[in-house]
Amino acid sequence: MGRILKASILAMLVAACPFCLAQDPSLTVKEIRITGNKTISEELIRSLIETEVGEEISIDKLSKDIKEIYNSTGAFYDIQVDVRPTEEGLIVEYKLFESPKIKEIRIEGNSAIKEKEIRDRINISPGEFYHEKTVWDNERRIEELYKEKGYYNAKVKAVREENGDGTIDLVFRIDEGRKVKVGKVEFVGNDSLSDRAIRKVMKTRKGKFLRESVLEEDVKRIEELYRDKGFAFAKVEKVEKLFSEDGGSVTV
Repeated sequence: MGRILKASILAMLVAACPFCLAQDPSLTVKEIRITGNKTISEELIRSLIETEVGEEISIDKLSKDIKEIYNSTGAFYDIQVDVRPTEEGLIVEYKLFESPKIKEIRIEGNSAIKEKEIRDRINISPGEFYHEKTVWDNERRIEELYKEKGYYNAKVKAVREENGDGTIDLVFRIDEGRKVKVGKVEFVGNDSLSDRAIRKVMKTRKGKFLRESVLEEDVKRIEELYRDKGFAFAKVEKVEKLFSEDGGSVTV
């Protein structure tokens, strides 16, 4: 990202004044402009940037400025720098594209899991700025919660609903799908213990609904069984899940 950012800023300088850099490598900044900010004050933004009026233009500093504004405020989904030459020096304009704030968060489509439990799992709140990555992470958080309950087919999609005041409502729409039953439980590499002996210590069994938390406990039980039999370093290296075409059953 850093190299691309520096290259794009340099390209803007060359495009604006193709001979400036060659003629005068110490061009000074005449003016700094901040545009596009709505809820974040210009004073705060200026306090975050290193570029100053009267100093030599620096691609490294412009790059740092963009990263600092982005990381410190969390308010902007895009930041661009426009550099324009004049006879007195350079005008540097930081063009800010502010993300909308989230006014309300709604949960729709859930019946198997209570809304409170879902809200306890997500880490996004009303009043925060909307960011696609954060929203995507929370979609996955809800899906993981459903997997823990045996709903491996659950899908979550977050939808933005625009409000008239510049804010948005964020709606997590859930398709719970069907719970997954265990069709088979198979073992590979258990030369010293029989399948039957291992199955006896497990709670994941054919005909039961698959639950991730139970499966994780089963792994611990199997390893403990091996230790009790004198295999101190035995490990369950991997648990594979092969789902049926209709998603209703799984071979573990």
